Amino acid sequence: MPVIFSGGSDFLRLKVDPNGHFARTLLSAINVRNDRIIIESQSRNTYENFLLMKSILPKLKGNHLLVTSDFHMPRAVDVARKQRIDVIPYPVDYRSSKSHFRQWDFNAYEHIEVLEPAWREWIGLTAYYLTGKTSEWLPSDVK
Repeated sequence: MPVIFSGGSDFLRLKVDPNGHFARTLLSAINVRNDRIIIESQSRNTYENFLLMKSILPKLKGNHLLVTSDFHMPRAVDVARKQRIDVIPYPVDYRSSKSHFRQWDFNAYEHIEVLEPAWREWIGLTAYYLTGKTSEWLPSDVK
């Protein structure tokens, strides 16, 4: 079974790792055989991940395990569906709401900074829906 890594730089003008050396090195370090590794390193966002990955997938129809952050999974799954790529969500990188992670203090900047991934994802969900890159604003059946 192939292991596909899709992702380049999220900078619109900068290609940091055009050949995916870091991803290949990391996958090799965890004993994934080199002949199983497929790298797509030109994409700059979720839409381009799937658009550019379509041509290198062994087959479009099938079960592809999609591993991405839990908070990003709804948008990623809907983009894949819109590209007609069948994926099985496997969310990782959970954010916790346990009480010992919540605290009362006056460090407003640090608390606002914690919200950055959520703001970015809500903006992404809205922009992708309004531009037709997804079919639903927030897919309800993803998790």
